[in-house]
Amino acid sequence: MRKVIALTRASVNLRARDDLEAPVIEVLRPNEPVEILEERGQMVRVVTTLWDPSVEGYVLNSALLLPEGLAEVFPEVTLMSLNKEVSSVPGSLKAMDFETWLRGKDDRLTWLVGEYENTFQRDTGVSVGRVIRKIMWDVRVDWMRWLKGLQSQGRLPTATLDEWLTLRRGGKDVWSFRPERIFADPNKGSAGLGWVSPKDILRWTGRVRYDPEEEKYHTWYEVELTKLDRRIKGWYKAALLEEYVHRGGVPDPYENETRVKVCDKSRPVLRVPADEEIAFAVEAGRNAAQYINVVQALGRNQVNHNLCGQFCVAVLSGSDVIPLLQKWMDSYERAEKVLDQDLGTYIDDLRSMLAVFGKEGQVFRAEPSVAPFTPAYLEEHLNQGKMAIVGVGVNHEGRVAWHGRVRHWVVLEDIYRVGDSGWVRLYNPFHNREEVYPYHVIFDLASTSGIGLWVKPDRL
Repeated sequence: MRKVIALTRASVNLRARDDLEAPVIEVLRPNEPVEILEERGQMVRVVTTLWDPSVEGYVLNSALLLPEGLAEVFPEVTLMSLNKEVSSVPGSLKAMDFETWLRGKDDRLTWLVGEYENTFQRDTGVSVGRVIRKIMWDVRVDWMRWLKGLQSQGRLPTATLDEWLTLRRGGKDVWSFRPERIFADPNKGSAGLGWVSPKDILRWTGRVRYDPEEEKYHTWYEVELTKLDRRIKGWYKAALLEEYVHRGGVPDPYENETRVKVCDKSRPVLRVPADEEIAFAVEAGRNAAQYINVVQALGRNQVNHNLCGQFCVAVLSGSDVIPLLQKWMDSYERAEKVLDQDLGTYIDDLRSMLAVFGKEGQVFRAEPSVAPFTPAYLEEHLNQGKMAIVGVGVNHEGRVAWHGRVRHWVVLEDIYRVGDSGWVRLYNPFHNREEVYPYHVIFDLASTSGIGLWVKPDRL
């Protein structure tokens, strides 16, 4: 029989028998993988998979996240510019925009960025747009009832399809990127039922409430969570929640098979700078490929060690580094000082370099609990065809890590979300190459502030 592995949704009591009055053997941590051995009503017999020696006992079945194959409500399409598959109808689409499209006759998916490959549903010859209309026609009564409910709540202009899709699927697993309470009613003045940590995996039922009287958090989701044998059902601030992404069963963002999804080096997405100075730096045994001689720009021999920003702009612009520096020197007053004194670069410096190629950089600021740099935030912007120059930490060998003491610019190219984390594909100018890291290695939601730029790149 095939093993079934589940994850604990939160801290959970492991009991000696299938009885909530039985002695507690252990307290399992959130996201603890266990193998399911036997179901006993509301209890499940499990055995730990990572402990040595392993421990066997019983937990509530509602405390476990089971492998879940989420069928797509709408067909997927391949965005040609991004070379990736996305849902033909994203959850971020406004409900009213979708309804307006449904009432029209144009089958093109006007909300998608750029062109998509499979305009026609595979093996049918029917356009994806017509397939979507057929799906919605079959559930038209429910759809119109849902829209009417939005109107009665005053949320019709702002509600997204994420709510509708969650209701159709019977709920969705989510996580909170900061600790907060589950409340008895959809307002922070009601009783708190229990605390949620970022490691906990909640179940959003799909129900939503809107409270215009709340000072900051107007939208609330109804959620469920079993924690230490206590089943909690209440309301949570929607703005703090993101989808817990399932990838072929119980997700594990640290498994290498998920890494290959964003690490196909046979399909580069950007042109890496190829200056002869970079090759000389490597041959000379310098610690970094970015430690190049800038004589062709500065007019005298000097090896610079703080060119990560210049390398990032070059790769986004499809340029080599030396030609960029030469043009930058001619157009930006501070450029000569930066190169002459081997200084690091700031946001304004990066924007001045982008301007050399007629590009703009949209500034963002990452701030925990205010504007966190979460996986879903990254994916949403990347799927719009942008990439990000982001400030990270790096060690002296050029490995990226949020706690690295040396500050360093990199280009965020793609993210493959898994669970509450995922794999991030980036261009690292230290080595002048693409690299892949677990999301949590680069970004620490609890403490990291930062600033960067969203840029439309020149793709291969």
